[in-house]
Amino acid sequence: MAAALLHEVHVKEHGWAVSHFNPSGLRVVCVDGVDQLRDEFDEGAVVFGAFDSSGKLVGTVRAIHRHITGLEIEKYRDIPSSVPRASIEVNRLAVRPDFRKGVAFIKLLAAVVRYADQAGVESIVAAAPFPNPAQVYLKFGMKKLEANGFSYELKDPKEALLLGISIVEAVSSLKTAEGLIKRIENRGHSAVGFGPL
Repeated sequence: MAAALLHEVHVKEHGWAVSHFNPSGLRVVCVDGVDQLRDEFDEGAVVFGAFDSSGKLVGTVRAIHRHITGLEIEKYRDIPSSVPRASIEVNRLAVRPDFRKGVAFIKLLAAVVRYADQAGVESIVAAAPFPNPAQVYLKFGMKKLEANGFSYELKDPKEALLLGISIVEAVSSLKTAEGLIKRIENRGHSAVGFGPL
């Protein structure tokens, strides 16, 4: 389910060109006639989903533990030594277009923070193209870990940012996010539930 939504949003909508030679093994596979976006981190990842009132998957994000699989961003570049070993990388954030103005992004990131807090994680990092989805992470309280952005590939015109937040700051941001979720839901944008996949 999540891999098909990732393909729909990242490859079809955003035009990701999936190279056969990328370091994380990112590839498109067809399963039962449905294209899916997969990579070598799928097995060890914790995947979260947001669902509409009928139970249809409308959003997804995943967390990768540094001490289990390493972080995907480490396949592409060095990261600052200040990033603790007990960190997770949040990536593959995707939400269907008709749910982007509601609470899906916030609920997905809130689920990751709750999970990370319970799992004893010290920090959360994300390497995200700017402006989107990097702006989503920045609004959630993440900060740039480096002054300059980077590109995943030499020919990639889109700049990405390396972002991070301590678990203490993330839990604090979660409290603010929960208030925002309530305000948005009170305006009638509530048809999203969430949970691990």
